[in-house]
Amino acid sequence: MGRFIVRLFAVIGVIAVLLVAGAITAGTLLLDRLGAPETPPRMVLELDLRGGLPAGPPPSPIRRRFAGAPPTLDETIVALERAADDDRVAGVVARFGGDTFSAATAQSLRDAIARFRESGKPAIAHADSFGEFSPGTIAYYAASAFDRVTLQPGGTVGIVGLRSEVPFAAEALADLGIEPQVEKRGRYKTAPNTATETGLTPAHRAMLESVVSDTTGQIVAGIAESRGLDRGEVRTAVDRAPLLADEAASAGFVDGLVHWRDLVDEATAPADGGPTAERVDAATYLAVAPTPDEPDARVGVIYVAGLIAEGEGESGGVGPTVAGADRIAAALDEAARRDGIDAVILRIESGGGSPSASEVIRRAVVATREAGKPVIVSMGGAAASGGYWIAVDADTIVAQPATLTGSIGVFAGKPVLTDLLDDLGVSVEGVQQGRNADLFSLTVPYGENRERAAAMVDAIYDRFVTLVAEGRGLDRAAVLEVAEGRVWTGAQARELGLVDRLGGLGAAIDAAGETLGLEPGSTILPTVLPRPKSPVEDLMELAGGVVAAAAHAETMGRVASLVERTETWLLAPGSRALTMPEAGLPR
Repeated sequence: MGRFIVRLFAVIGVIAVLLVAGAITAGTLLLDRLGAPETPPRMVLELDLRGGLPAGPPPSPIRRRFAGAPPTLDETIVALERAADDDRVAGVVARFGGDTFSAATAQSLRDAIARFRESGKPAIAHADSFGEFSPGTIAYYAASAFDRVTLQPGGTVGIVGLRSEVPFAAEALADLGIEPQVEKRGRYKTAPNTATETGLTPAHRAMLESVVSDTTGQIVAGIAESRGLDRGEVRTAVDRAPLLADEAASAGFVDGLVHWRDLVDEATAPADGGPTAERVDAATYLAVAPTPDEPDARVGVIYVAGLIAEGEGESGGVGPTVAGADRIAAALDEAARRDGIDAVILRIESGGGSPSASEVIRRAVVATREAGKPVIVSMGGAAASGGYWIAVDADTIVAQPATLTGSIGVFAGKPVLTDLLDDLGVSVEGVQQGRNADLFSLTVPYGENRERAAAMVDAIYDRFVTLVAEGRGLDRAAVLEVAEGRVWTGAQARELGLVDRLGGLGAAIDAAGETLGLEPGSTILPTVLPRPKSPVEDLMELAGGVVAAAAHAETMGRVASLVERTETWLLAPGSRALTMPEAGLPR
């Protein structure tokens, strides 16, 4: 068995090396083909939204080719804006499914479609089913902003409403012998409740009910306005949903029951004897879309996507996106010193993270403004806790009505594993110098040193509240009333003075133009910062990942070799005698 494992990992190592060589060869050939695609004389912009609309910067061409990454939300928005003025684009067709993005993302898409429709070109939404035995409320909300909404025969419209669920594991953790110890400031700072509670606290329930109710009201109002229905009719449909195809058609929620292929044939059919239109996605279209030669201004767009953490972070790779404070601060510094950048839009899609990392980014925002470059914050689905911390000193904060923001609070803690380790027969002993050296130990409960943990949490909360008051020009007492870790929708936050205006990327660009003193309708060109990796850099990074995998395979092979020898020693006749297996060099 052991020899098989050794050989298996050896084969993996060889394959990994071959993959590196193949990736470099394929990448070299691919680089020659990454130029702009041929421009069709007539196009239909096709949006496949069934897989969602990712936040964050667009992936590099190499990653898009290899990983098949879908167009991002912002790519889709910019594509729609340019397509509206492009005579080659005949219209838009979009394909929906179940709920794959947030209500705030749906609102950004609705805003972009509304602007596109002003061009007079058709915008058609279709779904085989708006949620097939799954929720489709947000997907349909986005689709309802199109000129026409069609549904496949036999499909459903799953506008069942919104539900927020929270798991509670306190009892399970106790059974496992894990004791969560938490210090938090703000009765609505409920992130640790999953580990410390057995159900919703009154404050937690009140906050969730407020957010769900407000967001549902926005969705109902939007659908009613877009479809020319009474809000009461929409509420009735929500309580009855999922709607069957015939029910949805008769109630005015869809305009026809057709198959996708038939709809595509209709949308791409020749017009006035011209050519058949070609379907292009947002990313492909942007490669051939016209851009202004002399824009009135350029804004740098910097993304803060994912958990805010110290260091460089990760963006666009495999696994969760991490918003590295050093990388984002460096991008802000770049924008501050570049002559070709007139203002900055900080696009935030983050539920928070490290306070110290958030402070690094906030200070970079201040430095950018001190250099004479306005900073506009544009909030996505969430810009809460640390995501709000980094926003407080911006010139203007823009959020969608359904953005989740605020959460001005803090918590810290640790799981104490003593009982779990005892059950496993593991004992831990230690020595220390320093009264609080065990403060962060996972085997020592908080004792007299708990007051030090509380002092750190108090200091962070006090600073957070102070920064909000100073940055937003609010009275400290007023901030304390809306703080305590409470999450607000963007619409609620605007009423409370935490947000300046409602809207998406387009509204943020407009705000930048106003701050720069530009006339309405001026051309503003967004530029992603930091500079995206070149295809060569991206290829080498991907190849490096393969090399790391090969090294890991080699290490595992060595481990397997040791397992084999240990196995032989343990199972051989007379192995109960005290002997020593051979060790050291691989075979």
